[in-house]
Amino acid sequence: MPLLKPKAAIEAGTEFLEQANNIIEGTVTNQKQRGTLKNQFSQLWMVLQQQINEQITRRLESDNQGSILTRNIRPLVLLILVLGYMFSDFIGLSEAKTAVMAEWGNAAILFYFGARTLEKAIPMITDFTKSLRRKG
Repeated sequence: MPLLKPKAAIEAGTEFLEQANNIIEGTVTNQKQRGTLKNQFSQLWMVLQQQINEQITRRLESDNQGSILTRNIRPLVLLILVLGYMFSDFIGLSEAKTAVMAEWGNAAILFYFGARTLEKAIPMITDFTKSLRRKG
């Protein structure tokens, strides 16, 4: 299963649910059946989100097993990019190369901290929404 970026996965899921709702609204006339089908599609998307999160977790876990280099490659890349950006004036990089390095640094920071945060936050949000559905 290919690894989806979290933002792309959310957009794909939202688009999927919107298209499913449009199809349901256009073809199903019974209100009860509409609600049942929409609920089933929402549950399917939750299962798909869980699988995506598991894939991300497996990737991070596999990176943490093995040699010292494989366990520390992401922090090292982040460190190199940050230091390279800090010293880009001293080593004579052009503004274009500095801008590219800044974008890479932003992407590395986003993945390094953002993915770890999402890994922790998504299960909490999912549990919260499940508890709301049980109450309602």
